[in-house]
Amino acid sequence: MAKRILLVADTGVTRFQLKNVLEKNGYRVFEATGGRQVIKDSFDSEMGLEDMHLVVLDMYLSDYAGKEILREIKNRFFQLPVIVLSTGQTREKTLEILEMGASDFLVKPVGEKEFLHRVTQGLKAPIDRSKAATPPRKKRLGAKDLSNRLHEEIQRSLRSDSPVSLISFRGKERDLSILHQAAWEMLRRIDSTFYLDDQIVLLLPATGDNGVDVVQERLFSEVNEEVNLDDLLIKCIIFPRDAKSELVENYRVAELTDFVLQNLSR
Repeated sequence: MAKRILLVADTGVTRFQLKNVLEKNGYRVFEATGGRQVIKDSFDSEMGLEDMHLVVLDMYLSDYAGKEILREIKNRFFQLPVIVLSTGQTREKTLEILEMGASDFLVKPVGEKEFLHRVTQGLKAPIDRSKAATPPRKKRLGAKDLSNRLHEEIQRSLRSDSPVSLISFRGKERDLSILHQAAWEMLRRIDSTFYLDDQIVLLLPATGDNGVDVVQERLFSEVNEEVNLDDLLIKCIIFPRDAKSELVENYRVAELTDFVLQNLSR
């Protein structure tokens, strides 16, 4: 049976484009043009929120703020996954949305491949955010994972004009293991931690200089008793500020990804 998805957006073009993508891939799509239809379950004569498998929610609606609708959905059906669509998302706003219970966020405009990937992830079992996301050692995210995720975040950054920051730590293997564990436990879902052969890399979407300082300060406070911080070699790259301007201006995502990765490895 096809998964049922509620698409909430008051812009006809957005609904048309995303509905076509979803239906082409076998999903059954229901549409709501505003928050009132969601609150009153009036988007379909036979189906309601309790019948949906996932909601795609635009943050900016003409009748209700997207946050109000998100809060209403989570109050009534806490386990129902909600993917939020937004523009110009900042780290602070993203964290707020996730704290309210959203399962994911996407910055508009969003590519078809990325959208479908997030929908697939959203339809999996909801994450219990009260528990630390500490993966088994065998599932550590490595160099290939970093390259793929960085490629996505650079695309998102260029579309939304928001920064992406990376912090690299090099040091003794014992210290890196402690840093890796602490980073997995403290970082939010919008951030990622990668363990390469000789370094730990934190990838922080929608994060500039101030955000980097906050993350680094908090991480150091967590490991201060166990790690000699003076022994660490630390490097920070903020995209697009630290990238080659001609690559940014010409939207050369693959080359930008390689450029950032090469600078991290030096």
